Amino acid sequence: MLHHLSHSGKLKNLEIFTDLCEVLADKVDRDNSGNPNAKYGIRYTQNYINFMILLRSHGHNSAKQYGILAGQLPAPSSRHLWYLLHMKSRR
Repeated sequence: MLHHLSHSGKLKNLEIFTDLCEVLADKVDRDNSGNPNAKYGIRYTQNYINFMILLRSHGHNSAKQYGILAGQLPAPSSRHLWYLLHMKSRR
């Protein structure tokens, strides 16, 4: 279903969703590449980073929720998210 919606252009305005799909597709490509170093150097879009920051910073169960999602999708570490927030606040 998503494949058909994507090819018909109906997902164009859903930037965050399409970024999530791109990250997942990149993970699958890296897992199937046969290169043991492919897991390094992943670049995340700003929308994806913002989504992960919101997910990690919501409520007292956020670490547990983030851990569940990070087990399925590639995700920056909590320390990296903290660093990004800290650097953003210094500007």
